[in-house]
Amino acid sequence: MSRKTQRYSKEFKAEAVRTVLENQLSISEGASRLSLPEGTLGQWVTAARKGLRYSWFPHGG
Repeated sequence: MSRKTQRYSKEFKAEAVRTVLENQLSISEGASRLSLPEGTLGQWVTAARKGLRYSWFPHGG
C-alpha cells in the first residue's frame, strides 16, 4: 500500500502554530486537539519559535 502525503494550507499551518503558542499547549496536546501528527506540528512550531520565515507563517514586530 502506498501512503499519500497530507498537504496543509498556509492558513491551517499558521492557525495550528498560533493555537499552540497562544494557549501554551505542549506539542502533544496541540497535536491531539488538532488531529495532527506530533512530528508535523512540532516542526511547524519549532520553525516559528526560531523565527524562520515561511510563507505560511506571518511574522510581525
